[in-house]
Amino acid sequence: MMRMQSRKARQLGTGALLMAMVMATCDTEAFAAGGGGTLEIKVGQTIQRTWDDVKKADYVYGPKQEVDPGTKETHAWLPYGNQGVYFATAGVKLTDPGPDGTGTPLAVTTDGNTSGRLVFKLHFDRPIAAFRFAAGWSEWGVGSGTVGGVEYSIDGRNWSTLREVSQGGIVEPFVDAGKSKVTGLKTQDLYIRCYSRDESNPGNDFGPGRWMKFRMAGDPAWGDAATTFFNGQMQVWVTPLEGAASDTGVQPADDRTSKTPLTEDRTSKTSVPHQTPPNDRSASSARETDPRDDASPWAIASGAEWSGDYPKFNPMLQKAGVRWLRLFPEWQSIQPRQNQWEWEGADRMVADARANNIHLIGVWCYFTPWASADGGTRRGPVKDIQYWRDYVTGTVDRYQKDIKYWEVWNEFNGSFYEGQNKVKDYADLVVAAYDAAKKVAPSVKVGMSVANFDVGFLDAAIKAGAADHFDYLCVHPYENLAAVGEGGEVGYLSLAGNLRQMLAANKQRPNIPLWITETGFQAPIKPDARADAQQADMLVKAYLLSMAQGFDRICWFEARGPAYGQGTDHGIIRADWTPRPAYDALRTMTTLLGQKPRYLGWLDLDEGGYGFLFQGQHGGVLAAWSPAGKQHKAKFGADVSVTNLEGRQSSLEAGQELVLSQTPVFVGELPDDLATQAQANLGRPYPWGGDYAHAQAVTCRLGAANIEDGLRQVNPKTTVVANGLTDTCRRTDFAVGSEGHYVYFRVDPLFVPYGTKELEITIVAKRVALDKDAGMNLCYESAKGYRGAPGWWTIPEGDQWQQNTWTVSDANFVGQWGWNFRFDAVSSPNEFLVKEVRVKRSSASAK
Repeated sequence: MMRMQSRKARQLGTGALLMAMVMATCDTEAFAAGGGGTLEIKVGQTIQRTWDDVKKADYVYGPKQEVDPGTKETHAWLPYGNQGVYFATAGVKLTDPGPDGTGTPLAVTTDGNTSGRLVFKLHFDRPIAAFRFAAGWSEWGVGSGTVGGVEYSIDGRNWSTLREVSQGGIVEPFVDAGKSKVTGLKTQDLYIRCYSRDESNPGNDFGPGRWMKFRMAGDPAWGDAATTFFNGQMQVWVTPLEGAASDTGVQPADDRTSKTPLTEDRTSKTSVPHQTPPNDRSASSARETDPRDDASPWAIASGAEWSGDYPKFNPMLQKAGVRWLRLFPEWQSIQPRQNQWEWEGADRMVADARANNIHLIGVWCYFTPWASADGGTRRGPVKDIQYWRDYVTGTVDRYQKDIKYWEVWNEFNGSFYEGQNKVKDYADLVVAAYDAAKKVAPSVKVGMSVANFDVGFLDAAIKAGAADHFDYLCVHPYENLAAVGEGGEVGYLSLAGNLRQMLAANKQRPNIPLWITETGFQAPIKPDARADAQQADMLVKAYLLSMAQGFDRICWFEARGPAYGQGTDHGIIRADWTPRPAYDALRTMTTLLGQKPRYLGWLDLDEGGYGFLFQGQHGGVLAAWSPAGKQHKAKFGADVSVTNLEGRQSSLEAGQELVLSQTPVFVGELPDDLATQAQANLGRPYPWGGDYAHAQAVTCRLGAANIEDGLRQVNPKTTVVANGLTDTCRRTDFAVGSEGHYVYFRVDPLFVPYGTKELEITIVAKRVALDKDAGMNLCYESAKGYRGAPGWWTIPEGDQWQQNTWTVSDANFVGQWGWNFRFDAVSSPNEFLVKEVRVKRSSASAK
C-alpha cells in the first residue's frame, strides 16, 4: 500500500512492508511530519520586507514578494524561515550567514553517502500559467553513477527536470532565472525539489559520493543588506493564469480538475451520477452486467515510490495480461486542506487505467495532516470521524463509474498507523467508510486489509465493531510466499481455509471474497540469471497456489521497483524499463490460462510432485512442479504439450518422461483420465504434507536431512548441521547474526486447524559447551500475535540430551509471518544442539 515511507525488504523473516500512494520520495509527507510546511504565495501582491525587519524578527525571514506591473509576474523569495518551517530536507547541508555572518548551518547531512533532497511546496491563491526559478551558490558531491539537480511537479508525483549535473564541485548560479521558464501550466500547487540520487536507480537512497550544499541567503556584509541578503535566496517568479479566480472565488462547477469543496448535496454538478446497484443478483450475474466487475485474477500493486510511472508501466502491464492495478493517491494529495479538493492527479490516474483496460483498486489512506492527531499522516485517531466520512464520500462520488473496490487503509496493523488502540481505531474507520460509501453508491465494495497474514487482527477488528461492514478481505502474505521457496506449499495452501474458519467463528458471510492485495519476492537490480529465475518461479506459484485455494484476486508487488538500498527490488520491470523473467512468466501464464481461469482440482505427480489443473484459454492446463531441492518424473498416456515460463512450447510423446523441477511448467492437452482424476480431488485434503487431522502429535528430527512428520523446520539456514559419532543434529549458528539465535517451525495445518488453542511443545537439546550456560525462550503464535511462553529454560549441564516442554493455551497457528513458533536464544550465553522437536495437542484443544 501505499506505503509513504520507504518499505522494508520483503523476504522471509521481515515484517509487514509500503503500500500506497504519495509522492516520489519525500514531499508532502515530510512537510506534514514537521520538517516543513506549505509556503502560501498571494499572486499579484507585493509584500515588503527589509533587512531591518529580519533583524527585528530575530532573524526569521518572513514573506517577501514584488509584482512587476509590466509582466504581471509575482516575484517571491524563498525559503521564508530559518528553521525549516517552509522546506523539507534529507541528506543535505544548508548554510546561512546568520546574524553574525558566520555561516550557521540549518540542516546538516550525517554522512556523504545519502541521497539529498531539499523540497519546497508552494501554494498560490489563484492558478498560475508559468513560473521561473533561480538558485544561487551550490556545491555537489556527485559520485560514480550519481547525478544532482532540481525538478518541479504540480502534483508531487510526476516530476520534470529543470537542470541536472553529473560532475561534483561548486555550481554558481545553480539555476538561472532567465533559462528556467516553464509555461503551459494550470495549477495552484508547485513542488520544487533539489536532489542528488543514483542515476540508474533513483529509489536507492544510499551510496557513495551523494551530498549537496546550498547557501540559503546572502551575507548582508557583502554589500547593500537590502539586496544582498534576499538575492542570495532561492526565488520564484510566477505568472497568473489569465481570468483565473482566487481560492475565495467560485470554481467552474463542471471542471473535473478544479478544487471541488465537499458539500452536503451529494448530487452537485461536480458529482458523477450514482451507479444503480444490482438487486440481489448473484456474483456471476453481476459480473456479466457491471462493467466495473471483472473475473480476472491478474493484478499488480504499486507502491508510492515509483507510482508516478504508471503512464509507462500501464501499457506494459496490459500486454502482460494484467487487468487490475492497486493504485490511488493518498488522502493528503486529494484534500490538502479541509475545504480544498484537488482531483487532477487522481483524474489522470483513473483515465490512464481506463485507456489501458485496467481496473483500479482504490485504497483509502493515510490521514491528511489537518485531520490527523499530530499533523502528520499516520498517527490517529482522526480528529473528527466526519472528516474521514467526507473523504470517502468525495472519492466514491467522483470515481464510482470507474472504481468499485476500495480497501480501508494499507497495512493498518503494521507500520503505517500509529495509535494507542489500533484494533478499535481500525474498526471505527471501516464502519465509517462502509456506511459513507454505501450511502453514495450501494454497489461499491469495501474491503478490510492487513499486513502479512494477520488473521488475529482481522478477527479482533470484526469483534470490535467491523462485523457486517465489509464486502471482502485482503491479506499480504509475503512471508508465507517466501516459505514456499523452501518447500512451504502446504502451509501456503492453508491461508484461505484459516480465513474462512475465522469468518465462520464470527458469524460473517462464509462466501465473502478473499483477495491478496500485496505479495512479492525480490530480485537483484542488475540481471542475475539464477535470482531472476527464482523470482519468476515465485510469481507463478503465488498466483497458482492462491487461485487453487479460492483467492479471487492476487496483486503482485509490484510493477517497477522500488529498491531500498539493498540492491534488490520487487518489480517485474527493472529500473531501466526492461522486463524481468517474472514479467515474461506472468505473460505466459495469462496467455495460457486466459482472463477467467477456473481451478478444477489437483494431481499428485510421481507421489510428491505438485499438479494443479485449471480451465484455461483453450482447454485444461496443468501447472506442475516439484518441491524445493527435489525432482519428480511424470508420464502421460497420450501426447501432451509442455510450455515453460518463457513461453516456449514443446511436444511430449505418450510415455515419455517429463522431469519436474521446482520451476513450474504448463502441460496442455492433458489425457481425459487425468483430468477426471484431478476434478475428483477437488475439495479433498492435499496429499503432499500427509494426513495429520487425527494425529495426537507431530515431530521433526533435525539433522543433515531433517525427518519431518507433520512438523517442518522453517528457514533452516539459521542452524547448521552438527555431526555426532552415530547421527547428526543441528546447532544454532550465532555467527550469522541475530537470525542465528532462532530456530523456526511450522505445524501441518491439518493438525492445528483454526481454533486449536491448547498445545504442548517439546524440545530435545543439549549444550554445545558442556560447562557453559545455554538456554532459550519459546515464542509462539497466538490470537493476539506472537508472544513469549512463560519460563526461560536453562539447559542442564552434561553431555546427555535434555528435554523441556512448554504448555500454551491460546495458540493460533495460522502462519502470520510464515511460521508458528520458534526457540529464541537471543539471551543465551552460548549455542546449543537440537535433536528433536515435538508438538502434542490436548483433547480439549479445539474447543
